[in-house]
Amino acid sequence: MIRVALVGAGVMGALHGRSVNSFGDTARVTQVFDPDAALAAAVADELGADVAPSLERAVASVDVDAVVIAIPPRFHRTTVELALEHGKRVFLEKPIAVDRDDAHAIVDAVQRTGGSLMVGHVLRFWPGYPELHAVATGGTLGAPISVVCSRLQPPPSATGWLADVQQTGGIASLVMVHDFDLMNWVLGAPRSVSSFVLQGSGAAASHVMSAVTYNTGRGVVEASVSMPRTHPFETSISVQCERGSVHFGFEVEPAPADAPRDAGRFTPAAPPVLRVCPDDGSPGSSTTITSHDPWRPEMAYFLDRAANDLPIEFGTPEQALAALELALAATESFSTGTVHPVSDLG
Repeated sequence: MIRVALVGAGVMGALHGRSVNSFGDTARVTQVFDPDAALAAAVADELGADVAPSLERAVASVDVDAVVIAIPPRFHRTTVELALEHGKRVFLEKPIAVDRDDAHAIVDAVQRTGGSLMVGHVLRFWPGYPELHAVATGGTLGAPISVVCSRLQPPPSATGWLADVQQTGGIASLVMVHDFDLMNWVLGAPRSVSSFVLQGSGAAASHVMSAVTYNTGRGVVEASVSMPRTHPFETSISVQCERGSVHFGFEVEPAPADAPRDAGRFTPAAPPVLRVCPDDGSPGSSTTITSHDPWRPEMAYFLDRAANDLPIEFGTPEQALAALELALAATESFSTGTVHPVSDLG
């Protein structure tokens, strides 16, 4: 059994904790830490875990094999470093960090300790996206040449740290980083990005578009966190290849204000469909995606890697750093109105 310390008992922490416990005898949350003692106690009680009196006690505990971290990104570096120094396998909610220095320090800490870190870029596991990636990069339609993504939603929070751009890094690091990671997964290493604001200003922009240049093609992302409260969460991706295209997307109806945020909150209003459109005159195909829990496959992968002492291949620190570098370049671009290069990660 993989024994897990949960650091952060907020919305995502509780969600990840439930995912861990859903695997029965395979994994269990044994420790919960949060600076809000009442919140930690409530989540620990739900999960059948102990409340850790401090972060240090949580990650150093002898009955902990792995640490799941779901806290504001500006605290990621110190928490990850502490967990790695204690020899724990680490799952870190995205983004890897808010700024470049902390992100590089986290990557360095993994290399220095020889530890294991997975960053929760959940779209690599979200049902529909892995299937799209397999088709787009599998060669049947030729090489991918462009990716167009859209991610539109109401504000994620009117209060708390999610509403503080200094703690989230803004729309690019908080929201667009999902699509940047997808585009990198399909097209490789980005070279430059040109962005402009549709609503808001500077790092606090709430609706933006970014065009990214790759060695192998182009990518475009539109993202908003300022849609009306009655607007559904709406996301889509289209990949154009040399000999056809692949498409996937869905909408999620707004949940009641008092509804808990869990996997059910992201159940599509209608079953999403993966569409493949070849350019050779042969019939296209449509595959209905029936599984909708995006976080359980992600956690299953992390726990399997931990249980079998296997390396992380999806959500690696380097992949997360690349997505953040692109997000930071996009923020600089729409803050200054200039084309901005993406830092060379080599």
